[in-house]
Amino acid sequence: MSSIITLADEGYRQFGPLPATGSGQTAIQIAEVASRFADYQAHGEWVRRRARQKARSLVPAIEIIDVLDRNADLGGKRLDFIDTYFHSEFATVDSPRLTTEPDILLSLMSDARKPPRWRGMYRLHQAICLAGPQRLRPLFREYVAPCFFELFPEGRIAVLGFNPINDCAAALMRTLYAAAQTPLKDLAASGFDGIQTLQEWHTNSIAQLAPVLLEIFFRLFYPYVGGYRGGLVGLDFLFLFEPEEKYCPPLYPRDWLAIASNAAEFGREKTDFFKAVQDFHGPEWQHAAHQRVQHERGHPVSERLALVRWYIDRVNRLLYELTDIANFTSGNDALNAIDPVFAFEHSLTVDRLARKTLLAMSLQEVGTAKQLVFEVADLYDGLSQLFGNHSGGAGYFKQLFNTEQGPSLLADRLRQLPAPFDTELTAWSEQIYRRIEDTIVGSVWFKSKVTPQGVLVRDKQLTQENPVPRPEFVAE
Repeated sequence: MSSIITLADEGYRQFGPLPATGSGQTAIQIAEVASRFADYQAHGEWVRRRARQKARSLVPAIEIIDVLDRNADLGGKRLDFIDTYFHSEFATVDSPRLTTEPDILLSLMSDARKPPRWRGMYRLHQAICLAGPQRLRPLFREYVAPCFFELFPEGRIAVLGFNPINDCAAALMRTLYAAAQTPLKDLAASGFDGIQTLQEWHTNSIAQLAPVLLEIFFRLFYPYVGGYRGGLVGLDFLFLFEPEEKYCPPLYPRDWLAIASNAAEFGREKTDFFKAVQDFHGPEWQHAAHQRVQHERGHPVSERLALVRWYIDRVNRLLYELTDIANFTSGNDALNAIDPVFAFEHSLTVDRLARKTLLAMSLQEVGTAKQLVFEVADLYDGLSQLFGNHSGGAGYFKQLFNTEQGPSLLADRLRQLPAPFDTELTAWSEQIYRRIEDTIVGSVWFKSKVTPQGVLVRDKQLTQENPVPRPEFVAE
C-alpha cells in the first residue's frame, strides 16, 4: 500500500480566486504575486513560506546585532550596522526625513543628563532619530553611548535590526485583505486615499507592532523598569538599565486631569488610611499609592539580557506565524482556500491584544487598567474559540480566571523561561491566584455560605443551594 504526499502535507496552502466584487484575480495570479513580493514558494495556486522547507529556519523579524557595554571599542567596524541600516529598505523608503541643527543635537545630549531620568532617555532617543545618515554614527560613538554609560555604568545597549522580509509578507496580507473586498482598479481611478478613520489601523506593520512587544518586556517586573527602547524604524536600541529604575507614582495631583480622573476612579483596593499616613515609606502606603501587585526585587542586567534573547526568539516566532497568510484557511482546513480577510483581521486582533496589554500595564488609573485586563482575557478567549481550542461560551476566559486551571495553564509556559525566571514567575503566578481566590471568597457576605466543599450558590430555579468549588466560583 503506497501513500501519496500532497502539497498540503508539505506545508502548502492554496489560494482561491478573489471575488468579482473585489479585484477578481485568479488563484494562480495571486500565488505568483506572493512569490515575487514576499518569501513564498508557489506551485500553481499553492504557496508556502520558504522557511517551511525541511532544514530551513524561520526568518527572524528582529535580530540582536550587538550588545555594548561601557568598555566596548566603538571605533573601527563596530558601528558599521548604522551605515548598513541607512542603505536598507527601511531607510531608503521615499518619505521625508526630519533632522535638526548640530547645536540642537548637542543640547539634547546636555538635557539627557538632567532629571527626571525618563525624560533624559527620551532626549537620547530624539537625538538618534534626528541625527540623520551622516551624523548618527559619530553622534552615537561620541555622545549617546558615553552619556548612557555615564548614567548607568554597568548597563548594556542591545542593538536590534529588523528584517523587511516579514514586513513584505505583512504588506501582502494587507493588500489581499483590501483586494478581497474592493475593486482596486476602481479605487485607483477615483484617487481614493483610504478610509481616514481607519487609515492608520490598516497600515499596521511589523515595525510598528514589534516595539509594542518590546515595551511590554521592559515592564514585566513592576515597579521596576528594566530599560528604554529608542531608535529608528528598523533599527532599535535597547538601553538596559543597571540597576533597574523603580517607578514611584507621582504626588497627587500630578496635573489638572488627575483631579477629574481621581473623582471618576473606581475599583480601588482597600487600604488602612491611618496606617498609611503614619509611614510614607511603609508597605501600607506603598500599596495605597501603587494599587498593583509589586515584585519585591529587580534582576541584574545579565539575567535580563538572557531573558531578552529568549523573548526576542519567541517574538520572532509570533511575528513569522502572524504574517504567514497560509496559516489562515477557511474553516481552518488545510485543503480549503486561504482566507485573506480572516488572516488580516486576526493580525489586527493580536495587535489590539498587545496594545491593550501594554496599556493595562502602564495606566496610572488602576480601575481602568483592571477593566482592560478583562478585555485582554476576552480577546484571548475569542482567539481560542476561533482556532478550535474550545467551543461555546467563555471557556478559555473562565479558564484564565480559574484559580486551579489558570496557574496550571501558565506554568506550562513559564517553565520555558530561562533561569531564574522559570521558577520565580511560576511561584509568583501561583501566589497571585491564591490572593485572588482569598479576596473573592473573602468578599462573600454570609460566611456560612463558604464551606469546605466550596461556596453555596443557588441554582437557576432558585430552589436549592449547591456548593461551587472555590476555583470555579472565582472564574464565574
